[in-house]
Amino acid sequence: MTDPLSTDDPVVKEAEELARRGRLGEAVDHLRASATRTGDQRRRALYSYYWGAMLRRTGQLAEAKRRFDEALALAGGSDVLLRAQIQLQQADLASRMGEGLEAQALLQATFPVLRTKGGSSMDLAYYHLVSGHLSLAAGTTDAAHKSYERARGLFRSAAEHTEEAYTLMMLGDCHYQSHDFGKALAYYHHALKTLDRGPGDLLLLGHLYATMANTHRELGETEKARQLYGDAQVMLKRCNDRRGMALALANRAYLQVRAGRLDDAEVDYRSSRALEGEVGDRRLSVLNAAGLARLLSRRGDLTAAATEAQAGLAASKAVADSEERAMALAAAAEVAMAQGQHGTGAAYLQEAHELLVRTDRRIRAAEVLFEWAKMDHRAGRTDEAMMRLQEVITFYIEMGLRTEERRVLTEWETIVSAS
Repeated sequence: MTDPLSTDDPVVKEAEELARRGRLGEAVDHLRASATRTGDQRRRALYSYYWGAMLRRTGQLAEAKRRFDEALALAGGSDVLLRAQIQLQQADLASRMGEGLEAQALLQATFPVLRTKGGSSMDLAYYHLVSGHLSLAAGTTDAAHKSYERARGLFRSAAEHTEEAYTLMMLGDCHYQSHDFGKALAYYHHALKTLDRGPGDLLLLGHLYATMANTHRELGETEKARQLYGDAQVMLKRCNDRRGMALALANRAYLQVRAGRLDDAEVDYRSSRALEGEVGDRRLSVLNAAGLARLLSRRGDLTAAATEAQAGLAASKAVADSEERAMALAAAAEVAMAQGQHGTGAAYLQEAHELLVRTDRRIRAAEVLFEWAKMDHRAGRTDEAMMRLQEVITFYIEMGLRTEERRVLTEWETIVSAS
């Protein structure tokens, strides 16, 4: 995506041209070298800013944060607009790293400056975009939808097709979070049609494939989702987007575990974990630890599984009230049950279910409820098990998720037959 700070600097223009042609790694190297060479403090601030922007686009969020911090320190106190534009990108980055309070504070500081000191329409578009991110993270989808629509209008007026496609994807995410998967897919397909499909669009295309995979996963279309995660990983690898690659691998691994493909899942999880240090995303750490805990538990390696489960729980404390926290709790419950600690397992599942219900993540809540039903069945609590199973089935029927309904019933029949 193009960044809001406009400049005629030749170094920046060369870097943007490299990015447009899909050569993000070369763009990063060019800006790094230029920032190191120049003796002009404002130019160094400018190059550090764009260096951070390119790093963010390749998913290296922790390193991008360092570059933005450096740019802000170098920007002179009198250069108010430049500082606001840098802070706007810091807010965007903080929102992506799950640091909502920091993002909100930065955003509030930038808006008056952008409005009174000559901020461009692109600056305002990015302001609305980050506002949408924060609203979506807080679960206020109506507010997020309005912010994304404002951003989309500004991008469309400027004929910025890639940015417009990105906002269409985020509008789809609003419907995804509201469990309206049909509308979500319609927005994702609209975004695909809006893209010019040039080399510089490969990054967004990869993210679109990953997002569509998430949606097909929720619809129970597991094979379609698995294929799309694979396509996304290939695209994101070509663009050197480490965070996107890591998330696509972790999400595909989750499906591999559900399908019993444990060896394939382990390869994906280990590959995703290898990227954690560069990415700096706490949620990714939770996904990998929780996923590996489930995988190792199903292989019977309970000692290693317990270690991963506790690592997932510890990491998830930094992302409280999140789906990832619930996944860590559910994984810890599975391991505890395998160790014969039924009370501990039940407590973990109850906390996970309450969190998901409280934050309106109903599909994940149904998955946890089904795990709880299986646990009750194994513990001989037949009435409780059937009550939870009926609640799960009713939910899937009401949501029109017939594939998931059939999956749950088939798995239940297998469990009952084996007991």
